[in-house]
Amino acid sequence: MGGMDTIIGQLGDSPKLRVLTFLVNNGELDYSKSQVSEGAKISRTTIEPIWKDLIKDNIITKTRNIGRAEMYILNAGHSFVKEFNMFCVRAGTIQQNDNDGKDNEIKPIF
Repeated sequence: MGGMDTIIGQLGDSPKLRVLTFLVNNGELDYSKSQVSEGAKISRTTIEPIWKDLIKDNIITKTRNIGRAEMYILNAGHSFVKEFNMFCVRAGTIQQNDNDGKDNEIKPIF
């Protein structure tokens, strides 16, 4: 079980948590709502209110349009995003330490 699976296992399998963990795992690239929905394994209907909240709270920011698709990226400068990323890093490190007994360093994505 990987670090993100551990986080979902410990905090519960909510759609918002799935979206956030997908974005943290893939934070260097921009994605459309459909791509995030597919990557997080949730429906387009389910992602709608989550997406609106993430935009409103400035957790994701629009980067560009590709045809009709609006592309968004995780706002790496947002304090919540920084803290959630570090939480994910620590959870991943704990999981790896438990599995192999070594102190494997996992670096933040930003």
